[in-house]
Amino acid sequence: MFKMSLFIFLSFFTLQVFGDNVKVYAPFAESYSQYDEFGEPTGDILATLDQIAEITGHSYTYDLNDYPTAIEKAQIDIMGVVSPAFYTQEIESSFLKSDSIQNVELSFLSRSNSDYWFTGDFKDLDGLEIGVIDGWPYTPEFNEAPLNKVAYMNTTVAFAALNAGIIDLVVTDISVANYVLMHRYPQSKNEFKLAGLLSSESIYLLINKNHPLSQSFLTEFNQALSSIKVARSLTQVLTTNEK
Repeated sequence: MFKMSLFIFLSFFTLQVFGDNVKVYAPFAESYSQYDEFGEPTGDILATLDQIAEITGHSYTYDLNDYPTAIEKAQIDIMGVVSPAFYTQEIESSFLKSDSIQNVELSFLSRSNSDYWFTGDFKDLDGLEIGVIDGWPYTPEFNEAPLNKVAYMNTTVAFAALNAGIIDLVVTDISVANYVLMHRYPQSKNEFKLAGLLSSESIYLLINKNHPLSQSFLTEFNQALSSIKVARSLTQVLTTNEK
């Protein structure tokens, strides 16, 4: 009873400062930020954010940017909220993070005629041109390795370079890669293949540390996120039992 009363109080209190609408600086990633027929951003993570907004009494307006620009805007804006986002040492002084919204697998992908498989030894990458997504949180070991890396604004552009033979590998979230292959290269999706896992990372909502209600906003956000996860787990159990 106390937790429910606290949640209602925090939601009401936060609404007074944020208002009904919250601007979210949303880094564009193809399977995270799809568009509907009206040009509005949708996608699996933004759908979760919209559910949370409904539970907490907000509505979210998405300002779509490339990843570095979204982070920069949210750092400058004292009311800055950014999601989906990674939480790295470079930005931890600027933001507080929510609980993990979901995990992503940063993976190597190559053309199907390549016999490369990442074994964990970066020496195997010597001499290869590797496409990376600008601003994404690759591991420190990967970032520091003296490799030939080419930064692209998103996975679609990186795959175009891979398809043209300009680069040898792309390192991106496997779910984004699958989305790009399905929607951009449906006739030639079998010409690409998975070439190993680099790391598994979490995606969060970040809020500017200087916001006066950052903690209460995150508290209500996390409670709503938890309730959604519980509901999804229950649905999965019920679905499994029906089979």
